[in-house]
This record gives sequence, C-alpha cells and structure tokens, in this order.
Amino acid sequence: MLAAIRILGSECFNRTGSCRSMENLTELLSNHPAGCFVEEQENEIVGFIFVRVLGNVGFVGPVGVKPDRQGAGLGKGLMRAGCDALVRAGCTAIGLEVLPELGNNIGLYQKLGFVPTFSTITYKKKSIYERMADDYVIEGKDVNLHLLELFDRSFRNEHGGYSFLKDIKAAISHEGSSICFYKERDVIAGFLCYDPLINPFVWGAFLTDYVKKEMLERLFCYIEKRNPGEALRIRINTRYKKAASMIDNSFEVERCLLRMMLNGYESEYMIIDEKSIIIHSWVG
Repeated sequence: MLAAIRILGSECFNRTGSCRSMENLTELLSNHPAGCFVEEQENEIVGFIFVRVLGNVGFVGPVGVKPDRQGAGLGKGLMRAGCDALVRAGCTAIGLEVLPELGNNIGLYQKLGFVPTFSTITYKKKSIYERMADDYVIEGKDVNLHLLELFDRSFRNEHGGYSFLKDIKAAISHEGSSICFYKERDVIAGFLCYDPLINPFVWGAFLTDYVKKEMLERLFCYIEKRNPGEALRIRINTRYKKAASMIDNSFEVERCLLRMMLNGYESEYMIIDEKSIIIHSWVG
C-alpha cells in the first residue's frame, strides 16, 4: 500500500510534484509495523497513520486524510488506533508536532488528550562554514565500537537511560548516511548524522561535559563536504536551551512547530534534562 500512501500524502500535505520517497515510507513502516494503519473506503485508501517508537518514546505522524473526506471523524479514528498501538508497545511518552497555524488539527489533538508543550524550531543553513581541519572528526565507518559504547553509556547516564545507539548503528550501516563523531582525548563527545532518504534533517547529540561550539562546526563541515549543494536543516526543541545556544549566524530560522504530548504520557520528555545538547527532529 506504500505507493498509494505516497500519492495520498502528497495530496494531503499539498506537496505538488513532491512526495515522500519510498525509502522513507519503508523506514517509517519498518520501525513499528503494528502501529501503521490505513482507512479504506470503496477500495480506495483515504487515510493513513504512521507511528514510531524511539526507546520509550512514541511519536505520532505522519497522519493524513484525503481532503474531500475530512471532517467525518476519520482522522480521530486513525489517531486513536496509532496511540493505542504506542501504549501497547510500552511507550511512556507519546507526542507529535504540528504547525501552529493549523488550528483545526490542534483542536483535534486537544480533544484526543494532547496538550501543548515547547515548540521546535527548524534552522536552515544559509552559508557554508570555512573549511576546518578534521583532526577531531572520525567517519562513521572508522569509529571504534568500544568508544561508541562508552559514549552511549555516558549519554544514558546523563539522560535517564535514553540511548541513540541503535539509531547510530543503523546509520553507520546505511549506505546513504553521512555520520561522523567528535573525538577528544580518547572520548567520543558527540556526533552528527544526515541521511536524506530517511530523515531530511541533520541530527545528533553531545555529552554535556565536553560540549563547545567548535564541535558543531567541525562536524557540520564534514556533513557539508559530503553533501555538496544540499539545503541542510536541523531541528531543535526550545526546551534544550543549551543546544539552541550553539546555533550561529550561518543558520536562519525557517519554521516553527508546536510539540504536543498525550496527557499522562509525558514521562520520558520530563526525564531528559533541559541542558541536554540534542539536535533531533523528535526526542522526548
């Protein structure tokens, strides 16, 4: 059904001439197949929902209903099915993100028990960093597994058990990914990753005891060099003030999303410290 969902998604989100890639939809489906549903009427798919599981965090979306079938309760039914699947999967936090100007959508989510929290800002890279030496940067394929596991252990200690290790290993093994690590004194202090077929945003995280602005610059240089001509973007939730403070004048604000959490399912979001250096389209 992915081919039909791809076309319907373009119609739902007004993406004229632009659809999600099949690789992206396949990745969404493979994350949690039991949480992906479609609404079918008269042998036509008129609605869909995907949900993802990241550790103990459940993320709802994308979800879409054919424009001429909206207002009939289809979106509400899909949302309930997706959220129920995340509860069954053991998620202790469930959330989504929505454009602030989509009042009808926000109203629907509130009726389903979601409450607004902090916003997420998308930053677009508007100028290239001056080329810097790669003395501290390690390519994903060259990273030492022992050092990577030490980084994961330290990160989990800082963030209430939250781990990126599974996502990092998947990125290293994926041919289309650009992933790099910042190593200082035999310690991996942070990483950035970009894979446009799976996630259209550069994402990553840093250990708070080591972080400095130069780390982001050096790693971003690596991503820029391996993706020439790409319009690179990152997303940071405003809850993570320390991460936002690393953004310099080479970025510009492109858009803002409202993050909403399901009432009673905010625990993981509250565990992660607001001082965390997390650059991710969805964490917590």
